[in-house]
Amino acid sequence: MSTVQYIQLLPLSFPSFSHSELTPTLPLPSLATARSNAIFYPNQPAVYASIIRTMLAYPVYCATRSVLESNLSELIGYNIYDLQMGYVDLDDEDLCQELELDWRADDALHVVKGWGWDGAWREEEEWMGDALAAVVAGRGEIEWLPWAPQCVSA
Repeated sequence: MSTVQYIQLLPLSFPSFSHSELTPTLPLPSLATARSNAIFYPNQPAVYASIIRTMLAYPVYCATRSVLESNLSELIGYNIYDLQMGYVDLDDEDLCQELELDWRADDALHVVKGWGWDGAWREEEEWMGDALAAVVAGRGEIEWLPWAPQCVSA
């Protein structure tokens, strides 16, 4: 486990969660404010879409895009593949067999396709589900996702 921790600040308009993509927690009296007594968090497909949406704002060789690609890769491994130990060397056949990566890939593909069947992707962003499905199935690469022609200014 790494001890490196960081925070990356990005413009709020990039992830742009809609109200339908947010789920409230149960009311928490200790966190209650005059404005709200619940904390809202995005559903899983909305988190993936927000990362991809943010990646779209940066060119392919921009440092911020590289960090976002890494974040997306880590999230896929941790969340969809349920690989809690971090990086897995895909060239290590014994480890891949021990971790049942073929089964995990099939299950991951079913999860991502299920999001599409449930209508979790925004209109005109359904391609994100297809792209994510290709990545988790091993038929696509995160680096192949679309990118902006030039860096954006904050």
